[in-house]
Amino acid sequence: MKYWNIELDLIEGPEVVTASTQAFGAWARIIVYCARIENSGLLRGAAQWQDRQWTATCRVGKSDVDAAVEAGLILVKGEDVEARFYPFEREQSEIARRAESVKGGQSTSPAKAAAARSNGSLGGRPRAAFPLTQDNPPNKPTETHGNPPNKPTAPVSTYEKGPETQRKGKEGKGKERNTYKGQHLLPGMSAKAESIKIPANWSPQMETAWTEWQKHRAAAGKPLTAQSAKLQQAMIETWGEAKAVINIERSINAGWQGLFDPP
Repeated sequence: MKYWNIELDLIEGPEVVTASTQAFGAWARIIVYCARIENSGLLRGAAQWQDRQWTATCRVGKSDVDAAVEAGLILVKGEDVEARFYPFEREQSEIARRAESVKGGQSTSPAKAAAARSNGSLGGRPRAAFPLTQDNPPNKPTETHGNPPNKPTAPVSTYEKGPETQRKGKEGKGKERNTYKGQHLLPGMSAKAESIKIPANWSPQMETAWTEWQKHRAAAGKPLTAQSAKLQQAMIETWGEAKAVINIERSINAGWQGLFDPP
């Protein structure tokens, strides 16, 4: 999501008003991070994160997170960390809106489909009964009085493409729709990048981070190829999920085109 709508009643509620500035700031930064990657306000495995991981991911320190936990703005659930008052309904609405927008741009209405079938059963558009030229404008039949008696008139050819029509055809030639096997592609992303499979054992948070990485590469005009994606996914498996998410976020924030694991 690009926007976070905050209700004033929430900001003036007892949980937020009684929280310290340190706790409130940590809570707000965690909310912003979760909203950007749309993870429903849940950071999986974050209960074990140290100061370095919190700083690289949400730009807050471990002590800041502890203050937010003590204030009740952040909840620790086993191995996971959850941000309270996360705009879950807003996130679901935004996801549904994007899906409907893509579906609407690719679908054909029932009325158009029925009209196409009807025209096809009638043989398509009617052909012109005479050539359309400057010497023979519409609504003026071809003159055949010069033909000798008992000699059939030469068959009239159908309408031929004029220079303007041919020019339009050349202008449209070579333009490809930004789709691949019926799937809408992101701007700058190739069909190979869209067809890259995500490992089945990845968590939703890891899948979201990988998708953001693909978008980042595509926006830079360097979409991932199938081979490079395969190598990077193998490298991610050796890091573990928590470290992989941190490294991906670091590369995106720094504008890098590769993934690295600093010592």
